[in-house]
Amino acid sequence: MVAPVRVRTSTAAPLRRFTGACIFVLALLPTSAHAASPSCDVPAATVSTKKNDVAHFEVTKSAALAASVPAQVELANLYRRGRGVSPDLTRAYAWLNVAAAKSTVAADQRDEVATCLDLNQRLEGQLLSVQLLTRVSAR
Repeated sequence: MVAPVRVRTSTAAPLRRFTGACIFVLALLPTSAHAASPSCDVPAATVSTKKNDVAHFEVTKSAALAASVPAQVELANLYRRGRGVSPDLTRAYAWLNVAAAKSTVAADQRDEVATCLDLNQRLEGQLLSVQLLTRVSAR
């Protein structure tokens, strides 16, 4: 004789899974309660266009376009600090986004820069990273 199988009709388990998924998604969304990183503001005094800094920027940019992940991270940091180029957190975010495909360190730095950007800047950075990835892949 086969024992009857009892089917549970409770909605508690699916509801718990749904609630957990919602909490996970909400944790990923940026909120205004997050404190901006101290690296968000680049004082004008730290912007450097010295000959050596500009040359370093150009060499680093060439290496970044040649798919060097360390150069991509360094280029992003040059954009963040304003060394050899005007500070541009959107471009820094884009280069870190390109490097993040191969480096968790770059992903962490990208997420740090993202806290300094509004939604439009992040979207612009993501579009720019797609263009950069196309240029890097074409070489």
